[in-house]
Amino acid sequence: MDRLSNLLSRFGVRANLFYDGDLCGSASYDGAERRGYIHLLQAGSVTLLGPDRKDLQLTRPSLIFMPRPAKHQLFAGESDGAKLLCASMEFEGGIDNPLSASLPDCLVLALDDLPMLADTLEWMFAEAANVHCGREAALERLFELLIILLLRYLLDHHQLRTGMMAGLADMRLARSLLQMHNSPDDA
Repeated sequence: MDRLSNLLSRFGVRANLFYDGDLCGSASYDGAERRGYIHLLQAGSVTLLGPDRKDLQLTRPSLIFMPRPAKHQLFAGESDGAKLLCASMEFEGGIDNPLSASLPDCLVLALDDLPMLADTLEWMFAEAANVHCGREAALERLFELLIILLLRYLLDHHQLRTGMMAGLADMRLARSLLQMHNSPDDA
């Protein structure tokens, strides 16, 4: 089993679709729930007031990834044409498991900087645009796939600096970390 699959077999992720549509006004998340969020800006522009309390204006399709509870707000005016697809997410083992704990508090990436996610994103946006039986369940599984592909991207591009995921990104350490994790009594 590869390094990411091994980790995900213990700390899988579950996504729950909660918003699909245009944003006009604000959406606030207090961070009190024990879950993270992933927001996809498909079109238009939106302002993110993130956990660091700084405004970030997003003017091109983007992914906002908050793997743990975090207070944040999204703002858009009517003329901004913001179209969002949003899900909450929970990692098995809670918010402090080694996978979740090694991820940044907030990650914002332009979708066109993530070509390896293009097919999945296209599938998600097509599914969201139609009303078919099982639509919500399909979108939730696609969000889970998107998160796995994002984790793969972060590993492959050495985007993580601390924690278990940073160790797994270093091929010299990955084998030892997996061995210790799989057989702690033998470590």
